[in-house]
Order: sequence, then C-alpha cells, then structure tokens
Amino acid sequence: MIPAIDLRLGVDEHHRAAAAALYYDAFSQLLAPILGERSRALPLLSAALDLERAVAAIDHADADADAHAHADADAHAHADAHENMLVDRPSDDPDSPGTRRADDRRSQPVEHSDSVPENGRLVGICGLHFGGRHFVALRPGSMLRAYGLLGGLRRILVGGLLDRQPRPGELVIDGIAVLPEDRGRGIGALLLGELERFARAQDLRALSLDVAADNTGATDLYRRCGFVERGSSSSWLMRRAFGILEVQSMRKDLAEPDDRGQSRNRA
Repeated sequence: MIPAIDLRLGVDEHHRAAAAALYYDAFSQLLAPILGERSRALPLLSAALDLERAVAAIDHADADADAHAHADADAHAHADAHENMLVDRPSDDPDSPGTRRADDRRSQPVEHSDSVPENGRLVGICGLHFGGRHFVALRPGSMLRAYGLLGGLRRILVGGLLDRQPRPGELVIDGIAVLPEDRGRGIGALLLGELERFARAQDLRALSLDVAADNTGATDLYRRCGFVERGSSSSWLMRRAFGILEVQSMRKDLAEPDDRGQSRNRA
C-alpha cells in the first residue's frame, strides 16, 4: 500500500479549486486554446467540473502543509460550462520515476474515504465520461458570457474537436493528472485500477481513451495497465488548434474471454 493515499470515486467540494488547478496545469496545451490563460480559465473550469465524474487520490500525510500550498487556488467561483478534454497529454508519465510494476501497485490495498478524515492533499485525479456526464462539462452559455459571441463560438468549436462519446458498454477516460512532486509514487496506476473496479461494478465492457501519440510516458503507463492501441488519427484542425500531430486511441477490454463467448452465444 502507498502510505496515506486514499482513493475515492468523486472529488470533495472543498477540493474543487485544487482539482481545477491540477487539471489545467496537466492539460494546459488542450485547455488554453479553449479557456485562455490560467488566471482567466480557472474560475470557469472550476465551476464546470462534475465532481462525481472523477476518481481522486488524496494524500493525508501532510494535510496541514497543503492548506498553505494551495491557498492561492481557493478563490474560484461558479459558472455554467461544454466539451470534455479527452486527448490525454500530461507532461510525462506520472509513474515513471517509480520502480514497481503498475500491476503490483494497483493490487495493493488502499484506504477509502469512509475511513479517513476529510482533510488532505489532492495529489491525483482521473476524469471519466460515463452515463452521459463527464468531468469537464463546459456549457455554451457560460462560454458566450465569458468570451462574447464571436470568441465564445470559436472556443466552443475548438473544444468540440476533443469530444468523443462513449460507445455502449464503454467508459471513456478524460485524462489522468498527478502533481509533479508526487509522480513516481504509482498514483497514476492506482487511479486506473480504481477506475477499472468502478467500471466492472457497473458491468461495463471496456475502458477507452485518446492520447497524443508522441506522449510516450503516458502511453507506456497505459500499456503497463493493460491498454492496447486501437488505431490512430491525425487532422489539420488538431495540429492547428492544439499542436498535436497524431492521436492514438487505446482500449482495455474488461470482459474475460469466457464472458465474451457467453455474450456471443446469447446474441
């Protein structure tokens, strides 16, 4: 077990601002063309988060120190919000400095929120798109109010490039972000393991995601956690808007071979 790490489905309201800052910093390449610079983007992003559509990793080892470290992120308000960020491009593999295998990390017991105090430091987050809702849920109305008619429409169209709807029986991962100082602890693999447990409990058949093809750190993490490539795509619009040359689609099937065979027989 990673000491003091608590995995929970959903983000507590008092971590909303920290979640927005963590997510923006990890995916600024995608979010900045839509929401603008950090100081302007964070209030809108914070208000847009659907806190029930994420898995959070909380570190309880140094909760008091974290209260000071994140004081600058506490003042962000509420607004409506659209689009999801599913081309996953963290700056590097959250688990890369570690030496333990991802499967070993994900198999360790982890404390859960019903047995730990609510204070703590948000160190990692994994957004998910499931049941018609996703982690970043910006609405057109808020974009138009924030950026005006022309600016809002342009940003809505750019954000639409990242939108991908889950197929039946599928959960789409909206990206994993881990604080830079906490990478190498296996938190990324733990988040994926907790998300997989949730998906299996919902009788879902697969996890899927999109990732920038040149983001080898992230793709290596996903491969270690059982994801396989299912194709790639490229477009002039993605290059122009986000500087991404190629997008890799990855998927992890959750049904065991016998289960898939039974499904075919029933069909």
